[in-house]
Amino acid sequence: MYFKNWWRNLERSLNSDPFSTNAYVAIIQCNINVFQKLVEKPRAIA
Repeated sequence: MYFKNWWRNLERSLNSDPFSTNAYVAIIQCNINVFQKLVEKPRAIA
């Protein structure tokens, strides 16, 4: 729930600035990749 609210606020704040939007999307994608790796590691160990 918190992530959805944060994402909506991020979209609102970046609607007027496409360059920042692209930068944020790239950062978010990197964070998602790191998060997925962190989530997958415990499963692999278990």
